[in-house]
Amino acid sequence: MSQSSDNAMRVVTDNKTQFPLLEIEEIGSLTLWPITKIQFERYISETNRYGDFWYDEILRCNPRISYPRVSKKNYEQLFITGLHIEEVLSFSKWFGDDFRIPTVDEWREIYRLMGSQPNLKPPSDLSYPANEIWKKLTKISSSPIKFSMMQEGVIEWVKDGEKYTALGAPKSDVYPTTWNPLTDLVKKFKQDERLNYLGFRLIRGNEHD
Repeated sequence: MSQSSDNAMRVVTDNKTQFPLLEIEEIGSLTLWPITKIQFERYISETNRYGDFWYDEILRCNPRISYPRVSKKNYEQLFITGLHIEEVLSFSKWFGDDFRIPTVDEWREIYRLMGSQPNLKPPSDLSYPANEIWKKLTKISSSPIKFSMMQEGVIEWVKDGEKYTALGAPKSDVYPTTWNPLTDLVKKFKQDERLNYLGFRLIRGNEHD
């Protein structure tokens, strides 16, 4: 597993899908981007858990886009959205031992850290799709907080105590909002709806060591 590093952060590849994983000293390992459709499709293929009818419903919520066609106007379509929390948790078990949804505090701490980081560099062993997405997103913004999609990405599932809610700072044309993700939770949504702006990323905290 190759890696690049800056200060207390380094980017490596995850063992399951060969997409970028951000390792942060004192916190743990976080998927650098929200989980993409490419990653989720590998999960579908390996587990045979969901059929075409189910996935068609997901894609009606947020259509698929091939990475060569990614632009500043449509990059949110790279990411899997519209999943119920039970479907997210099922994916997390497949993705790797001890990976889970970040807590509110973890997400916010990483958000603060990303706002002061130098540009990130890709590890050498990214999968071809992940490397192509990296190059596309770098052209859109190399700022780590935006490149990681923590800002101007999608809203993301997080855990608040024993409950699940959401945090994020999406583009206004994705979801018009004045939320500050450092202070505001996304509370007014029905958890059994398929929301085209609600995605997720996973973390493995250092407590697993």
